[in-house]
Amino acid sequence: NTTAKRGFLGVLSVKKREHARNIDASGSGIVQDFVPQQEQMLPSSGITLPAQLDNVADVKDTAVSVLGSEIPFLWHVPFGGGAAAMLYMGICLGLTQASNKGTNQGREFLVAVETNIGRYINVDTFTMEGIHRAKRLGLMSPPNTNGGVAVDIIHTGSDVLYDVTDALFTPSHRGRMMALFREPIESLVLWFNFVNSHEEFKGISGLSIEDYAKSDGDRREFNWLTKYLSQYQDDDDLSMHHLNVAKEVIREKFLVGLVDQMEVSMWRFQATFGWQQQDLSRSAHTQAECDDWANPNTNSSTDWANPNPNSSTDGLQQKVIEGSETYELLKEKISFDIHLYDFIVEIFDLQGNMFG
Repeated sequence: NTTAKRGFLGVLSVKKREHARNIDASGSGIVQDFVPQQEQMLPSSGITLPAQLDNVADVKDTAVSVLGSEIPFLWHVPFGGGAAAMLYMGICLGLTQASNKGTNQGREFLVAVETNIGRYINVDTFTMEGIHRAKRLGLMSPPNTNGGVAVDIIHTGSDVLYDVTDALFTPSHRGRMMALFREPIESLVLWFNFVNSHEEFKGISGLSIEDYAKSDGDRREFNWLTKYLSQYQDDDDLSMHHLNVAKEVIREKFLVGLVDQMEVSMWRFQATFGWQQQDLSRSAHTQAECDDWANPNTNSSTDWANPNPNSSTDGLQQKVIEGSETYELLKEKISFDIHLYDFIVEIFDLQGNMFG
């Protein structure tokens, strides 16, 4: 199995190798002086977090004995590179994953399904029905009680984060959360282009990005990240309180990754849990593909950032130029998410202290 994997990305810079030498000898991936540095990051705001996060570890809880009893958990933010991370973890790290890739295989017991993109447990942790089925079948139970299936990491979709944390995790089997975040205007434009090509999205399909930016009123997707993390309700007035709750959730609960720092982000995830690249000599995949998924800043054939890389409508994608009227209008509409993303970048930089 893969639960005891150790090591770091196969392609480390000299600087990263120097950092690796400071890692705790246990292989947990956390430098020994991490806690004091983390405590200096930002003072507690005194805000009460959503109760569904009670069984999710705080980022500052880094004792090796604690890490060993927790389940890594990757939240897939829309257009945040989660699909590429899943490929990398399955193919390159050989992790046994719970996501939406294993399906139920028609069985009412857990089994790890071998696919051409890795090993997946036969559950669907992207839907409410699938989450409750996974709990019923004992996804979080010890392998000696659930048929010998041990999960290395759980993935879930953007709209069921709190459902997973509430249903699956317990005080004795806590989750440890990670997520990859993209710059908000870029993310919104990607979302717009995606839904604009689907007729079922009323009020968006066929609309120009310029007209979309000029539309009146609030929309569900505007400031989506702030709204979701703060448990905003449709009859609420979005306020600084919601923003501060979202910031506190990020600060206390998330190991943060950035789409435009993908290589560093994946290295941090891997180092935290001691995951190591597997031998690909008998695989249909190559080390070059793994390098591409972990480092999007190469001229690679693996376009992890494109939600539909084989689309024949590539030339129809509407773009927004920074500083343009459309850009400024969108920036105004999602100002809460822009402030939140600035905070996320700050946290990403400060969490670098975890790794020396």
